[in-house]
Amino acid sequence: PVAFRLRHIADDRFRRVVERVAERSGWQERTVNRRGRGIACTVYHDTYVAQVAEVEVSLSGAVRLIKVWCVVDPGQTVNPEGVRNQIEGGIQQSASWTLKEELLHRDGRVMNTGWDTYPIATFRDAPESIEVLVEGDESAPPTGVGEPGAVPTAAAIANAVFAASGARLRSVPLTRERVRKAMPG
Repeated sequence: PVAFRLRHIADDRFRRVVERVAERSGWQERTVNRRGRGIACTVYHDTYVAQVAEVEVSLSGAVRLIKVWCVVDPGQTVNPEGVRNQIEGGIQQSASWTLKEELLHRDGRVMNTGWDTYPIATFRDAPESIEVLVEGDESAPPTGVGEPGAVPTAAAIANAVFAASGARLRSVPLTRERVRKAMPG
């Protein structure tokens, strides 16, 4: 997956974030003990982002997000800690959308209309760590970071689920039932 992306990316800044996230995560395509890693990358409003997610998938299809590595190039970086905070928050929110959040309908009506019935990630669902490396190209103008961190997260997690279990899913959330149904065998 990393080599494939690098073969098809001509933009130097984009290549750099992909190379750096692969390096920082110790990228490996092999999986062990139902663990897998997935990579995804994007350029969103001139902010370059690459992420690697590591997950563990149980035989029942339950997905546990273990770690996320992210490298972001938002151009000239005015406040690196603020960038890290925004990106980390975007990753966590997107992980919740990817693994938990879903509107349930019955007879054309939304069934989970309150916080007590709407599935959302809690502290127990948070990954052990989210590592964000800010490597802004200081010759480029500053760009936004409020949304770019959330963009590649679902794809990185879905690719990691595939690496860990063989289940290729293309819609979220990646619930236990959906993952189990998609698992080969």
